[in-house]
Amino acid sequence: MIRLTIACLAIVLSMGGAQSQMSGRVYRLGVLALNPQSVERVQALTVPELAKRGFIEGQNLVVESRVGDVGQLPSLVQDLLALHPDTILAINSTAVAAVQARSRTLPIIMFGGDPVAQGFATSLARPEGNITGITIASKELDIKRLDLLHDTVPEVRRIAVLVHPTSPGLEARKQEMRAAAASVGVELSFVEGSEPQGYGSVVAAARASGAQALAINADSRFNRDAALLTRIALENGLPTVCEWGEMANEGCLIGYGPILADLYRRTAYYVERIFQGAAPGQTPIEGPSRLRLVVNAKTARALGIKVPEMLLLQADEVIE
Repeated sequence: MIRLTIACLAIVLSMGGAQSQMSGRVYRLGVLALNPQSVERVQALTVPELAKRGFIEGQNLVVESRVGDVGQLPSLVQDLLALHPDTILAINSTAVAAVQARSRTLPIIMFGGDPVAQGFATSLARPEGNITGITIASKELDIKRLDLLHDTVPEVRRIAVLVHPTSPGLEARKQEMRAAAASVGVELSFVEGSEPQGYGSVVAAARASGAQALAINADSRFNRDAALLTRIALENGLPTVCEWGEMANEGCLIGYGPILADLYRRTAYYVERIFQGAAPGQTPIEGPSRLRLVVNAKTARALGIKVPEMLLLQADEVIE
């Protein structure tokens, strides 16, 4: 009896993955991103996780990816829609907005900022529309990053915040960040960067206007250009705080944010749910389950900054 029960349990547990293959159906996943690194992470992290769930690329899964800048997004969305995907994974809030502008019915899996503030969902628990997925909780993390920077360099009173001009919900986030900064006696100035070739002049102008530090706002394009941005900031003598722990590996003084690998693997759950027929508007949007703090002590020494011992103890990693 015990052996029979165990055997039946094994059959039941295997049905989830096997069911998609037994049906003979081929599922189509579209991916829209603003940089190639995002697509590489989907292939390296999301696609293998989907395989564990029974959706295997080359067998019952087709993955179609499109990458381009903001001006190319409308045509790239049209390309993907013409392939009749079951869902589109849109990486970056700008990509999410581009897909939603073309379809209010196709399920969209987001990977971006605050969906409520940006108008993508009515609430995290019950999005209502055709969007579900993962939020990196940009508002809360932006404020926390300012706190970390202020704790590390308390004499700083003016911080320039680098933002991308096309980020959805930008004005609301500016107001929230200004209020948070004012509570600790810090003044913010917002500077816009959209192209790598213009970063140098933007950061230099911020420094000339009195900025004493640079907060690099949460945006996948800035993540892509982390090495360039942190080098420019260092050349201008500006300590930096960035959106991901990984960005500290590229030279940012402080990197604080979700763990990218966790989030990309988690998107497979949402893809599976949509493939199984779940309504995106009834599928809760999740935030990150883990956050990572990385301090680059090498950058601190180059800037003549003594990082507080308490922050070093709190850090998940200190780069020497």
